[in-house]
Amino acid sequence: MARREQFAGRMAEAVVKRLVLRKLAEVRDESRAREVVRRILSEDLLAEEKLDADARALMLDHAKEIRDSADLTGSEGVVIRATDEEKARGQLRTEVFRVLEDEAKLEETIDQEVRRTLASYSRPVPEGSAEWEILYQKTREEVLKRRFRL
Repeated sequence: MARREQFAGRMAEAVVKRLVLRKLAEVRDESRAREVVRRILSEDLLAEEKLDADARALMLDHAKEIRDSADLTGSEGVVIRATDEEKARGQLRTEVFRVLEDEAKLEETIDQEVRRTLASYSRPVPEGSAEWEILYQKTREEVLKRRFRL
């Protein structure tokens, strides 16, 4: 529970910060906004944990049928390198999380580079204006091309 609350708190902080920074929302009381977002995220995470537990219980109830009908190692050419099923799931989950985290960091560095480029223009363009949005997308595409992502 404490980890869920901490995670929800960090995510709420990031969400409110991003909304304010990008001027997508006007927030009068940031601490209240963070608390509302944290509560929503925490409730969603709890619901997700319950769904995971239910799915795990169903999988255990039907393990033989699942194993017989969907043997990935034989039919799909997938090899999971781990000594036991729980360890394999944990490793896969960790690896997926790392990829998502790396992609999020990459997106953040791209956003920073685009904003630096736009800020360097001799004629400043107001952020959030239609012109700024067009320039942002165009510059973002150029940055992505340079980084072989588009």
